[in-house]
Amino acid sequence: MNILAGNRWSSGFLDYCRSDSDYRIEVYAMKNLQKIEGMYFIRRNSIRMVFNYLFEVGLKHLIRKIRSRMGEKLRNEKYISAGIGRILEAPSDGKLCKNDIVFFLAPFHPACSERIVLPEFLVQPWTNMLPFNRKDSEIRYLKNASEPSSEYWNKLTGFSTFSGTLHPKEIIQKCMADAESDILSTDWCKAEKFTSSNSEISENTDIKAVSKDRPKGIVFGYGNYAKSFLIPNVSPFIDIKCIHEVDPTQIPLNSEKSIDWNTSPFPGPSEKADAFFIASYHHTHIPIALSALKQGAYSVIEKPIAVDENQLKELLKQLKISGPRLFSCFHKRYQHFNPMIAEDLSIGKGQPVSFHCIVYEVPLPELHWYWWPNSKSRIVSNGCHWIDYFLFWNNFSKPLWHDLSIGSDGTVNASAELENGAFFSMLLTDRGSERIGLRDYIELRTNNKTAKIIDGGTYSSEDSGNLIRKASVNKLSSYENMYSTIAEKVSRGIDGDSIESVETSAGLILAFERTYQTKKRGVLQ
Repeated sequence: MNILAGNRWSSGFLDYCRSDSDYRIEVYAMKNLQKIEGMYFIRRNSIRMVFNYLFEVGLKHLIRKIRSRMGEKLRNEKYISAGIGRILEAPSDGKLCKNDIVFFLAPFHPACSERIVLPEFLVQPWTNMLPFNRKDSEIRYLKNASEPSSEYWNKLTGFSTFSGTLHPKEIIQKCMADAESDILSTDWCKAEKFTSSNSEISENTDIKAVSKDRPKGIVFGYGNYAKSFLIPNVSPFIDIKCIHEVDPTQIPLNSEKSIDWNTSPFPGPSEKADAFFIASYHHTHIPIALSALKQGAYSVIEKPIAVDENQLKELLKQLKISGPRLFSCFHKRYQHFNPMIAEDLSIGKGQPVSFHCIVYEVPLPELHWYWWPNSKSRIVSNGCHWIDYFLFWNNFSKPLWHDLSIGSDGTVNASAELENGAFFSMLLTDRGSERIGLRDYIELRTNNKTAKIIDGGTYSSEDSGNLIRKASVNKLSSYENMYSTIAEKVSRGIDGDSIESVETSAGLILAFERTYQTKKRGVLQ
């Protein structure tokens, strides 16, 4: 279909995926109400920042990052818009029917699109005459054409059906009533006119790739992480035959013809592969993983593994049937320093390893999807890395207790103790310097030895009398090592994580999350 992106009315985009409860609408007219800022990480053009990253991660990773971010320009152009259109597809139990003329509020879309998909509460019957004479295949478009005295749309700006956000009925009704009035009062004679492609609805490219003599993989989520780390390091071992990405503007128009693209967030009922690589929205990880495991495929999950206890329960139940065919993508398990730590701290002898860390996370944009209710807190979305790394060094010993406190500025101080006597503490904050992004300082301690890791790239260890060793690596090497190691194991049919490690790691992370949510409510009160 056609989409207005990069100031061009361009063809070749896939359609948005429609769930059974959504409406697909042919757009007759679309009026931008406001450009949406604060949805994504968008870096300013800065030579100094480029040099900072070059020094920290090296030329190869810098080039990958720049290419990835450059490829997100069309994705970054999002608007909240109102418009008029005709229903092409409707839910079987919907209040509206195919071919009904409707008005809509599109809260998180490109400037203009030939077809859009919306939930029922953002679509209502249009009971008036069209406010313009429409010709077949014509789409009228207005960019910020008026400045209403009241920005009625504010509470819905950036809304996604994936978010888990619930808006009160009265707010939605007021927004839709104001949207209808806005459309009626608009002078559509001033609108630009685009021509629809009249293309068939297509949510996937349906490429029949030439089969290669390697295991087949499917990727879910085509964000910066997948482009920079997952796909480059998996591809030597796994034939990636399909990539699922829900945003059509994120899919390159000149994409490789040997890969099928699909805007569905979940695998189709007949979609088969040897491994599912999952780097999509957090709450979608487990539904996709279950689909993989039920067909006997590997499930390779970027953090977090689960976002609530019900998801974890379903996963563990399926793993007991499928066996250990899940790999958790906690990259710190694959740091090049790990063999040094095991040797220098004599961890092979089985003593508990206490773990202390200070973590600085880059502040999130105001409307970033990590803020969604479905994504949970930063304990689940970010802090999980250090919680899991602590458990990893203690062979996933069971927790005895855990606790955390929340500062008035949002800083989290978390602690726990394991059955083997190991103690954990983590200070997690987004207050501080953003010069090179995420920062962390880790100390691992046994009886008389200490190992330190700074920013994932600098290592030192010492005992009570001597410096044992110092070392440094590219801090992004752990991501490369993780995906290449996992992909190589998948290609050889080697078992993934033990069920016990999945249960202990995800269980403690979710226990911290419950405590965080309880104490957050107390702080807000």
